[in-house]
Amino acid sequence: VFLAAELLGYGQRSQMVHLAHGLIRWSGGKLSTRKGKTIHLEEVLEKAIQKAEDLMEKSAGSHQLTAQEKTGVAQKVGIGALKFYDLSHHPQKDIIFNWKEVLNLEGNSGPYLQYTIVRGESVLRKAGRRKKSFSLGELTLEEEILLRLITRFPIIVQEAALRFSPNLVANFASELGQSFNLFYQRQPILRAPGKKRDFRLALTVGTVQVLKSCLILLGIPLPKKM
Repeated sequence: VFLAAELLGYGQRSQMVHLAHGLIRWSGGKLSTRKGKTIHLEEVLEKAIQKAEDLMEKSAGSHQLTAQEKTGVAQKVGIGALKFYDLSHHPQKDIIFNWKEVLNLEGNSGPYLQYTIVRGESVLRKAGRRKKSFSLGELTLEEEILLRLITRFPIIVQEAALRFSPNLVANFASELGQSFNLFYQRQPILRAPGKKRDFRLALTVGTVQVLKSCLILLGIPLPKKM
């Protein structure tokens, strides 16, 4: 395989590494084509996209989207859910296939992070022009947690690359997304006074940028609306 890849121009064999990886299993045992115990990717994708469409119809903001926009968002959300579910597991561990978990669009999931980015960008659009300078002042607990997480991002990416473990990026993104949403709920951003508002907007910019970078590294699409 390495020789074929080298002949195709993908790189030198010295750059390639063989990684053992876990299996996708049913709760009752292995997938088996001989016994008919299989699941087709096309079916999983179709179900994920359909569930995303169903959830969007219940969403308060869905009426603002055209039918074409809804279809595009549903594809990005459904595929994002599947990719995140796969990549959030350690590559060497088995994954027990469970429809409920695979199609989870809330909590620790790709769609949760996609929505967090959309929420952050919405705040920034409402804010309009932002000052380039700001002062930190006294930090709240939520602000301090976000700052510490953002500064960890380069270390996480480097560690994930060295260990061939994309789950480190996925788990970091989940922690950052949850921390930002807690910050969003507890601390006013647009209504904050003066310099504190400038700082919180800068913090929002940093969070959105890092979350986008995480999802891009994981190959998860970024919808502009949800």
